[in-house]
Amino acid sequence: MNEPVAQSLGKGGWLSLALVCVAAFVIGGLLKQTGTSGTDVSDRLSVDRFLNDAVSPSYDPGEADVTMVVFTDYRCPACRAAHPEMTSAVARDGNVRIVYRDFPIFGPVSERAARVALAADAQGIYPQVHDAFMRESRTLTVPVMRELVQEAGGDWSQIERAIASDPAIDAALDRNRGDALRLGVAGTPTYLVGNYRIVGAMDEGEFTRAFERARRES
Repeated sequence: MNEPVAQSLGKGGWLSLALVCVAAFVIGGLLKQTGTSGTDVSDRLSVDRFLNDAVSPSYDPGEADVTMVVFTDYRCPACRAAHPEMTSAVARDGNVRIVYRDFPIFGPVSERAARVALAADAQGIYPQVHDAFMRESRTLTVPVMRELVQEAGGDWSQIERAIASDPAIDAALDRNRGDALRLGVAGTPTYLVGNYRIVGAMDEGEFTRAFERARRES
């Protein structure tokens, strides 16, 4: 597999970004200054290109009137803590579409897991694999990921072939990294709900309030 640093920023650039992201995670996790309020980014970029993304893996209930874009890493403690809260809020609401943007910044294990999840999208099981990876307490080794993919109904041999030969996986990760920079993503998790970029873990109530604000301002 390609190493995370073998992308457009080069080793020095991605090392610097990783250090910034880790610092942002620590500060955000301890202080949680932004909360649900977030930052309105609609004055400096077109949020529609993120919200209307038809290429990235997604969950769509069919009648969604709110879209949330999520930048996460499977080894990120804050992402893992927020995931069940997000899942509960989305299930309770029933009208929220999720666009998943894998943003592996925590090293080779994160990179490998992101590649497996993206390969699973071709089998139509990305949301199930994403959920399983986020909830799994074991390190995401190849045997663990194979087990989780198979439990989700996936074909592991097909996953392996895709990782080895499908250029779309590299393209997706490159695209996610570029879009993260454009959106000002400084760490994971980062959410775009409507016009607002929200950094850090949220609880179910905070997700719900973010959805409600997006509806009011749409």
